[in-house]
Amino acid sequence: MKFLKMVLKDTSFKDLCNAMEEQDYEKAFRAVHTLKGVLLNLGLTVQGRYAAALTEALRGRQENEEIKPLFTQLVSSYGEMCSAIKELAETSETGGIQNG
Repeated sequence: MKFLKMVLKDTSFKDLCNAMEEQDYEKAFRAVHTLKGVLLNLGLTVQGRYAAALTEALRGRQENEEIKPLFTQLVSSYGEMCSAIKELAETSETGGIQNG
């Protein structure tokens, strides 16, 4: 649980969103590459795969037709994941789940 909560504090997703809004594909590539590593290292494979696909689409650091749908997919999945982590953390803190 401790490490899952760290995902909520990681700034890579926010950095990615800001870079995409600015259409700065160099910054977007770096942010999503970092995010991919964080997700996969924590075993969050669904979101990690979405981040990996977006990383590859951004590898050329220029706009292409794959970027927007992959980004939209990642945003949706990441939001669901964060909601689930928050819910799990609240349950854990109230004693619904035993720590350890």
